[in-house]
Amino acid sequence: MNKPRKRATIALALSFVAVLVVGAFVVTRQSSHSARKAQLGGPPTSTGAGFSSATVSHGVYIANFFAPVDPTLLSNANVDGSSQAYKWSALERNKGVFRWTRMDSDLKTAQRLGKRIALGIDTGAFTPGWAKPQALTFVVSSHNGKFARGTTDSIPIPWDATYEANVRDVANAVADHLRATGLYGVVSQVKLTGINEDSEETRMPTEGRIPIAYLDGKPVTNTFTTDATSVWRAHGYTRALVENAWETMAGYWATAFPDKTLALPTILNAGFPNIDANGAVLSGKETGTNAQTSQYLVDYAVRRWGKRFMSMHTSLSDLYTAANQWLQVRAYSEGASIGYQFNDLLFGQVSTTPETRFLTGANIGLRFHMSYVEVFRTDPRLYPTTMAKLHAALN
Repeated sequence: MNKPRKRATIALALSFVAVLVVGAFVVTRQSSHSARKAQLGGPPTSTGAGFSSATVSHGVYIANFFAPVDPTLLSNANVDGSSQAYKWSALERNKGVFRWTRMDSDLKTAQRLGKRIALGIDTGAFTPGWAKPQALTFVVSSHNGKFARGTTDSIPIPWDATYEANVRDVANAVADHLRATGLYGVVSQVKLTGINEDSEETRMPTEGRIPIAYLDGKPVTNTFTTDATSVWRAHGYTRALVENAWETMAGYWATAFPDKTLALPTILNAGFPNIDANGAVLSGKETGTNAQTSQYLVDYAVRRWGKRFMSMHTSLSDLYTAANQWLQVRAYSEGASIGYQFNDLLFGQVSTTPETRFLTGANIGLRFHMSYVEVFRTDPRLYPTTMAKLHAALN
C-alpha cells in the first residue's frame, strides 16, 4: 500500500473514533432507507464485475453453526436467514460419496419460509482424512485457553496441492447439487473456507504452551496446548505459501458460486503464526506480523471481487472502537461489503447481558457500515426490540 493510501486509511480510522459515542438507535420500516444511509454513508465505489450491489448478502441471520435449521427461529419476521455450517468430513466421508440429507432438509425449510442461507463447508479439523494427505496434529484451546479446555485437531497443510484440488472438487460438487435440486437460489452467501482451525474463521493454530484441565472432554493433568508456531515453522511455513494457497481455494469457491456473496470471517490477532519473512519466530501479538496475512487476504479479495466480497469480523460487541476495527475500516474504504457476528462470550453463551449492550453493539456495527450480521439463537427472544431495529436498518 502506498503512503497516500496509508494516510487516508489512518485518517478514516481516526474519524470513526469521533463518532463512536452511541446515541439513540431509532429506525422504522418507513424510514429505514434514509436511516441506514445516515448510519452507513455512501456505498463503496467498487461492486465487482457483473455483480449488482442489490444482490449482496444482507440482513439478520441466525448463527446456527452445525445445528439443523430451526423453523421457529426462521419464522421470526426480524430474521432474514440462517448461517449454516456443514462438516466436510460428515458431508463427504469418502471421495465422491455425499450425504446430502441434512443440507437439503435445511435449505428446503428456508425455501418454504422464504428465507436465505449463508453456506459454509467447514474444513480444518473437519476435513475428511482422505482429503488431507499432509496434515499436522495440534492440541488447541478456544479463546486462548480461557476455559482451560482443549481439543486434538488434525489440520491439513494448506499449501498441499492435493488438498487444494480436493477443496475445488467439493466446492463444485456442492454447487452442482444445489442447482440440480433447485435449491441453489436459497443460498445468498458462501464462506471462503480452506484455511481453518475448528470454525469458519480463516485462521491456523497459533497457540503457545497453555495449560489445560480438559482434553477432548476428559479431565487431564500436566497437559498443554501445542506450541503451534514452532510446528508450522518446522514444516516450512511462510506467509507467501499460505496467502497463495488461500487465493487458490477462494478462487474455487468464487467460480463454483459465481453470483453469491463471498464472506471471509477473520480474527485480527493470533490468526496466523507470528513468523517473519525470513522464518524467524517473533514474540507477542504486538509485532503485528500475524495480522499481516489477514490484511493481505482482505486487500486481495477486494481487488478481485469488489463489493461481492464481504469482510467479516466475528466478535461484535459494545466494546468496539475504530482502533480494533481497523481491518473493517480499511476493507470498507477499499470497496468491500462488511459483515459481523456478535461476540459469543457476551451474547451467545449467556442469557443475562442486558439489551442495552446488545443495542450498543448493533449501533456500532452499523456505524462500521455492516450490511449483514449473525446473531445467536437466543438473541431474538432476549433482544426483540433491537432485533426489529436491526432488521429494518439492514433491509
